[in-house]
Amino acid sequence: MSETNVFLTKNDFITIADYVLKSFDASFIPAISYKKPENKNLKSIKELEEYLIGYSSKKAPALTFHITAPLWSIEPIYFDFVENNYNGSYYFALQRYGGPSIDFTPRMYGLSNSYSDKIICGQIGDYPYNFSGSFLEDKVTGYKTINRPESLKNAMSDIKNFIKNNGHKVVYRNGFTKVGYAMAEAFALSNNGLKLMQGDLIFEKE
Repeated sequence: MSETNVFLTKNDFITIADYVLKSFDASFIPAISYKKPENKNLKSIKELEEYLIGYSSKKAPALTFHITAPLWSIEPIYFDFVENNYNGSYYFALQRYGGPSIDFTPRMYGLSNSYSDKIICGQIGDYPYNFSGSFLEDKVTGYKTINRPESLKNAMSDIKNFIKNNGHKVVYRNGFTKVGYAMAEAFALSNNGLKLMQGDLIFEKE
């Protein structure tokens, strides 16, 4: 998977989402569904904000969206069911099946308006190919792949440029180098002492 590391607050996420929604007539599909094994298409900032409010009260493994659009999506996103695990029962989007889509995890375990001492890294990216949902119903002859459309490649380039142009480059260097981008509010908070972290790695401004 080709992905970009991005540090963001809820406001920063809304900034990126607003750009994506308006630029590509896109839909944000939550990877977790508690009621139905189907896409919940969030097509406006209002719908996204309402979803984020409700999400904070639910136990889920990660806050992740699959971004689809008429320009690059061919099939729906497919879901499977998880029953009685420690997070409760829910449907989850099968990674790389259907779409294609852009995978956007703004942050594990939701987006808070308050922070203790750190902001956890998120990721946005896509795959060189996806699997057709036909394989889920026919394991013998249903296998086929969906190559990454040129329109998706171009959209990812535009989104990455938006993040770079509206954020600040941050890096981790200690034996190896990792690069990320802190969006405006996250970067301002880091200047006031909050750590930008991915696992136990601390990113600092370039």
